[in-house]
Amino acid sequence: MLFPFDVGISHPILEADEVPGGTSSLIGDAYPAALADAATELSGLVVEEE
Repeated sequence: MLFPFDVGISHPILEADEVPGGTSSLIGDAYPAALADAATELSGLVVEEE
């Protein structure tokens, strides 16, 4: 027989009654820049068939 897990406190997401304030960036500018550089390098490896 299974019983629901209950620690006596409300769930922080499911019981939220308001939206949190301002958002923050999850990643800095360095990651998108490195990703763009990698995409540029990878595009040089593509061989177009004639």
